Amino acid sequence: MVLDSADDPDVFGAGSNPKRRPLAAYLPQSPNGFLLVTTRDKDLASRLVGGYKNTIKIGPMAQSDALLLLEKKLGSLSDTDMAVNLVRALDLVPLAISQAAAYIQRMSPRSSPKKYLDEFRKSERNRRKLLQYDGGDLRRDGGASNAILTTWQISFDYIRSKQPSAANLLSLMSFFDRQGILGWVLNPSRIAQDGDVSFEDDVAMLRDYCLITADETEDKFEMHGLVQLSTRRWLETFGQEETFRCDEPLQAQEYYRWDRTIE
Repeated sequence: MVLDSADDPDVFGAGSNPKRRPLAAYLPQSPNGFLLVTTRDKDLASRLVGGYKNTIKIGPMAQSDALLLLEKKLGSLSDTDMAVNLVRALDLVPLAISQAAAYIQRMSPRSSPKKYLDEFRKSERNRRKLLQYDGGDLRRDGGASNAILTTWQISFDYIRSKQPSAANLLSLMSFFDRQGILGWVLNPSRIAQDGDVSFEDDVAMLRDYCLITADETEDKFEMHGLVQLSTRRWLETFGQEETFRCDEPLQAQEYYRWDRTIE
């Protein structure tokens, strides 16, 4: 049995109705066969499969695999160097690569990998437009978007509904250089916290959804460039882009408030 995109813990728990039997209770518990669960929520994964030791973390796609995916979608790649630059520009994200290939094929012969990359590099506005393209794939779940921006924004909405301060932290981080984001700049240790939610709780939620990575030896974080772009586009839909933009690093703690929510 395959349980795909199990990203909402409320679906598997009783939620607000204690009399309702949780969905997790219906999952087969048997030595015969296998249950494969895919999720972006590391904590939910551990609870569904009986601990972190039973989970398999899928890391970023290797460049060689990304090139194979692009070739599978477009056919033989005549310019390998250009293809490498394209998959790197797309942060080696499979859905983004598939989406770009679908766009190139749809616009052919007036588009090509080189033309796509040139347009992608021109401006953030162009990147947003290209990454919102949904070419459609009848083999996928009808409710699943083929556009990378839409896919990530569903996760952003869920995080905002469950832990607004984590959404605030993600929003703020989207305006930093994506590499080497200093934790001390973000950590509002001098700002009153909201209830039991702490800065580390917010970091944990964003890490569980693979939206940020943390340096194990230093107090630094990193984000995919596409995650930052998607976050800024998401903020724009709420008219909140300028709310989280700050010009001075020491202003960051003032922007990351525990009582601020995106409306």
